Amino acid sequence: MKKTLLTLMLILLIATPLLALSSVEDLASSKYLTGSGTWIDVGSEIPMKKDTQLTILADCTVNDASALSFRVLGKHTYGGTDEFSIANDLTMSSSDQLTASSFALSSVADQDIAFVLDTYGAPYAQIQGNSTYSGTAGMVTLKYIKKQGDE
Repeated sequence: MKKTLLTLMLILLIATPLLALSSVEDLASSKYLTGSGTWIDVGSEIPMKKDTQLTILADCTVNDASALSFRVLGKHTYGGTDEFSIANDLTMSSSDQLTASSFALSSVADQDIAFVLDTYGAPYAQIQGNSTYSGTAGMVTLKYIKKQGDE
């Protein structure tokens, strides 16, 4: 899986101008998506500052989950409770199920995925996930890359 994740990272880096990218940052390591259908925060808030695009690299382990989903919320303040959906077209590394503001794995199997989205000026971004399971919840390790706008 690590080789697949590295390949995805290289593809994304080649497809995006190098001068505008941040380094790859860890967000969450081996985070269980407990709650069975309830959205939970995966990692801390991501400060966006002048960055306008976010690439999420996810290493997904299904375990006993029958569904695994993610979404990205914008926030006005760090630690605040005022969260809003960042509705936009996501660019994915696979043909998973997409809505305007979330995605779900179309085949519930261990996999590495990457998605890119615009944050539309949100000062902070929060990744949330959920899994429907009986037994052991789905688990994810997340990394991210930020990109500045093309002003």
